Amino acid sequence: MLLFGMENDQDFEYLNTRLLRSCPASGSDQGGLFLLGFKNNALEKLYTGSCSGMTLVKD
Repeated sequence: MLLFGMENDQDFEYLNTRLLRSCPASGSDQGGLFLLGFKNNALEKLYTGSCSGMTLVKD
């Protein structure tokens, strides 16, 4: 399960829709922009590159 246990995490337990999350590039990891779908337990990579930050996404 992709997002296993996150519903029990105090920082993420209130999320029930989607989160836009970015990850910086580091070494061989390309980083990128990811859309996490908590409702459907899905991960989608939207962009490859170095960036950082996160925000809630409204439906």
